[in-house]
Amino acid sequence: MRRYQLTPNRDVKILASGGGTNRIAAMESGAIGAALIEAPYNVMLERRGFRKILFVGDLIPSPLAGFGTRLEKMQKQPDEIRRLVRATLRGIQYAKNNEHESIRSIMKWTDMDQGLAEGSYEMASSSWSATGVPSAQGLQIAMEEIRAELKLEAAPDPSRAFDWSFVQK
Repeated sequence: MRRYQLTPNRDVKILASGGGTNRIAAMESGAIGAALIEAPYNVMLERRGFRKILFVGDLIPSPLAGFGTRLEKMQKQPDEIRRLVRATLRGIQYAKNNEHESIRSIMKWTDMDQGLAEGSYEMASSSWSATGVPSAQGLQIAMEEIRAELKLEAAPDPSRAFDWSFVQK
């Protein structure tokens, strides 16, 4: 919102409306005018005539998910973490190189129809990092968001929060 000079509770009212199905119901009833919607709910709403006005990933280039663990585990079982990271990166590469098979897997795993699975794949695959490391810009934006949210004087140092050595090997 700051990027578009919108002020919360003045220009935009932020409501806690629950999960995807609750947000869909609120959108359809007209109780809310817009919402952050994740896959596959975004595809469902588009099918019902709603329009996408923004993909947050276009503004904030950051991954959808990551791995976290204790420092003790990293020190005592680094090989296990390396294998997990390697398997994940191989899975990402496979999914990127085999779109149709990946969509079929999504359909089978989630019991989604093909259109929802395709929309979910499209949204997710655009955020997958081939290296496992977010872009410098994405990391900077994330740290700035943490600074603003926690009202810190300076953005946190990412090197104190992330250990990229497991994806760099």
